[in-house]
Amino acid sequence: MKKLMYFGCFLLQLNVFGQIAVENSEAQNVLYRCYSNKLIVGVTGSSYDSLKIDSGTISATTVDGKQELIIVPGGSNSCTLYALKYNKTGIDTIDARVFKVKPLPPPLLFWGTNTDGDKASKSATRLDVRYGPEVFLRAKFDILNWESNINGKVISGKGSELSTEFLNAVKNLESDQLICISVVFKGENEYTRRTSGCWKN
Repeated sequence: MKKLMYFGCFLLQLNVFGQIAVENSEAQNVLYRCYSNKLIVGVTGSSYDSLKIDSGTISATTVDGKQELIIVPGGSNSCTLYALKYNKTGIDTIDARVFKVKPLPPPLLFWGTNTDGDKASKSATRLDVRYGPEVFLRAKFDILNWESNINGKVISGKGSELSTEFLNAVKNLESDQLICISVVFKGENEYTRRTSGCWKN
């Protein structure tokens, strides 16, 4: 499977900010929509009094002399981070950095430890939506409901736990039948989405 993310941080050189480390991004100027992107800001040259962004929310804490930022971009396709300096007549923008804003890559549906196309985890009773090991984002997803069609009978449930009815129905399937499950899930600060997977019996 093609790797979607690269582990570590990318460094951005800014006149005022010095180095900005964007944690676990696919490129040095990319933030993810509806996700708490973590940035480490080092200051060189002129200091600034505050930071702001033009889309979304920002929070800042100071750790070991550097600012840790959590930026959750809004719905636009870009987000600008501004360094501001206060003076007697108003506020000056002394530096700015534009980031591209992209949607999170699609996560995978797991039945136990196995995902789409794998052997069914018949002993597992829980579904999970998450990234595989090749994606280093820390996004968390909650399954709202799930549904499966077993021999023409629709079986559904709430949350991530598979029902006893579903697990008993799976035990009676022929060995060559696929078991397909669709789920509705929601991520951090995100609208609901749907995904599905099929497992070999």
